[in-house]
Amino acid sequence: MKNLQNSLAALPLALALSFNPMGASAQETAQDNAPNDGFSFSCDAPDLKRAFATEMSDQYPQDMSQLSPLEFAMMQNDIAQLYEQYVVDQVYPGTVSISTSTAIEMPFGINPNSGQPPVSRNSRGIGSGYIIDADQGYIVTNAHVLEGQGGSAVGNSFTINFYDPTQVNYLGDEMTARLVGIDSSGAIDVAVLQIDVDRPLTCVNFGDSNLAMVGEEVFAIGNPLGQTFTTTFGRVSHTNRSYSSQFHEVIQTDAAINQGNSGGALYNTIGEVIGMNTAIISKGGGSDGIGFAIPSNVVADIANKLIIHGEIKRGWLGVGIQDLNDEQLGSLDGAYTEGVLVNGVSPSTPAEAAGIVEGDIILKVNNTPVGSASELSRTVANYRPGTKVDFTLQRDNTIIVVEVTLGDRDIGAPIAPNTDNDILPQPDDAPLPDGGAPPPDGDAPAQDAPTPDAAPDAAPAPNANPAPVPDATPLLPPQSVRPPTGRLDGMGGGPN
Repeated sequence: MKNLQNSLAALPLALALSFNPMGASAQETAQDNAPNDGFSFSCDAPDLKRAFATEMSDQYPQDMSQLSPLEFAMMQNDIAQLYEQYVVDQVYPGTVSISTSTAIEMPFGINPNSGQPPVSRNSRGIGSGYIIDADQGYIVTNAHVLEGQGGSAVGNSFTINFYDPTQVNYLGDEMTARLVGIDSSGAIDVAVLQIDVDRPLTCVNFGDSNLAMVGEEVFAIGNPLGQTFTTTFGRVSHTNRSYSSQFHEVIQTDAAINQGNSGGALYNTIGEVIGMNTAIISKGGGSDGIGFAIPSNVVADIANKLIIHGEIKRGWLGVGIQDLNDEQLGSLDGAYTEGVLVNGVSPSTPAEAAGIVEGDIILKVNNTPVGSASELSRTVANYRPGTKVDFTLQRDNTIIVVEVTLGDRDIGAPIAPNTDNDILPQPDDAPLPDGGAPPPDGDAPAQDAPTPDAAPDAAPAPNANPAPVPDATPLLPPQSVRPPTGRLDGMGGGPN
């Protein structure tokens, strides 16, 4: 213990607090993964570790070698608790409460067949969000928070409330927000709002979600069940958990997430956003300690594209693909160790026009190596339609490069069951990853998808691990992972 004290005594407090690894920010990572766009927002929030160390440096002795083991342990515990409180206090002002008002038509009176014209009422739902650019007033949240009971964000009105610790329930000033963009395909549950900046705002920094580690302490801030600006602590339970979207996986956490947390931030211990709280698995509709957050790198990338373009358009190749088996891996050219097999090419597609054929092995997309079917799907979808992309292929032991002008996934490959949408076709009875089920539109996740001739030996027990669903709804039946029309995002149990 004394040796440990002497070692720490030689370190300034700022270094002693450096217990969380830092790497490239999500903005930087998203920039690397955004081949068609520049970057459109920024946040200059301070490094909270350094700021805390500066504030605490005159309150604790720099020379700790004279402390007893008990004094040393108590001091470290005090610092840890103060630091945790400090970080939460600093990021709170970057959190907002979001209220969505949806105009819906209801039958006149209690008899829907009365012959009277329907009446229009407003339904109100509550979710969460966070400010990502203080100068331009950009706020991110879940798409389903803004869609409200009508299932579409179009025509809805959005009100945000700032954090104010001097007010009841911390509910501060109210401001109207406008919709910048939303992933209308529903593939990634992210949307961007904007407010007029008439005051100094606090934004929060994105961290690199690729650095998230199982066991890492995290905390969530949001408005669960209408309890505004609530903080819950937990840990990362799993990274890269399979999810209903084939375009991303999720971070799993045991931090309590409930209805109304949708769209709020999941933070690491240095106050960086590493995820957007989106869904839970629950037997009774409340938190059972199984929550899911969209990784911050995905959120930052989608937010960037929405701010620039106002919509999400995804590139499309038009092939069926699958992971390589051991024999196929062994046949690769010595310069490559991974790739993806083309098991079919649909007619009149960008792939056919470029000369890609069944049996080709895709090794790289531009300069990005691809090692799985899901990775290839995401890489291609990350480009906008019309982009010219070089595909490095192995064909009959020869390496070739073909240029493909990508199509529009929404037009060329509407999401439907058993189509060649850059995902591997599956038999009707093949289980999906984690025992999940495809959404009603049939867009099955590409990752680890079993093939008809390589199905698992035994299917998991029914409902052994139900697919995650948006946290603003009760757990849905296993045949559906998309929220049904008519749900409310938070409180507001009916029209008002």
